Amino acid sequence: MSDTGTPPVIPTELQQYNSYETDPKWQIKFTIIWTSVVAFFVVVALPAVIRGRRKWVKDSFGVTEDWHDRYSCIPDEKAQRCEEGARTPAIPPRRRNRILVARIFLTLGSAFDWTPPAAGLNAGQRYVAAVLACIITSAPLMTNPNRAGFLAIAQLTPVFLFASKNTVLSLVLPPFFAYTKLNFLHRWVSRTMFLSAAIHGTLWINNHVVWDIQILGQQKETSGVAAFGVLCVIVLTSLRPVRIWAWGVFYWVQ
Repeated sequence: MSDTGTPPVIPTELQQYNSYETDPKWQIKFTIIWTSVVAFFVVVALPAVIRGRRKWVKDSFGVTEDWHDRYSCIPDEKAQRCEEGARTPAIPPRRRNRILVARIFLTLGSAFDWTPPAAGLNAGQRYVAAVLACIITSAPLMTNPNRAGFLAIAQLTPVFLFASKNTVLSLVLPPFFAYTKLNFLHRWVSRTMFLSAAIHGTLWINNHVVWDIQILGQQKETSGVAAFGVLCVIVLTSLRPVRIWAWGVFYWVQ
């Protein structure tokens, strides 16, 4: 067979967009973003976590008493100084250092609720902005909305991670990262995942209608529509009126 030479190279602007090659890279970029933020808070809070775990291990053996030392009477002068100290207790230097460190950690923890003056965005809204940036950047959504589907799948992990009281984060974060703060993020992540799935699903359905392609029938399209329908039910039953007037419905659906 004769050598026909080097095959021609298609210019970049004329190449067909390959979503299964490009979009997973953005999925990985988004995962790196949110895991890096969580890792930052874990590292910052590590000293407080270790100190709390040491106290938990010590207290797990119950109340103990040292039987080797003997009690002795306190002299009158020393007892008087103790009474004066009880009236105006002084915080030991080590205790003051702990309080200072705790206040620093509390300040860092409040970053979840911090709103930049210029942007006017809280932590949840910044999360939405990051997801939308990953979805929109260099993606032909009108013809191929797979990017939004990949990002919706990538958000399953943070949705479950911030949803429950007893998760891995409860072991690696101190108490001031309370469940209420994590649940705040869970709500925003859930809304953003639904938005991503809605972008993906509605644009795909629109493309099928425009190109006269059957929506239901093939396994991938049927499974996608069914999954989006289940997600819609979860979102609708999570609305505030449902939680107020039909908590049991919200609980069992979740």
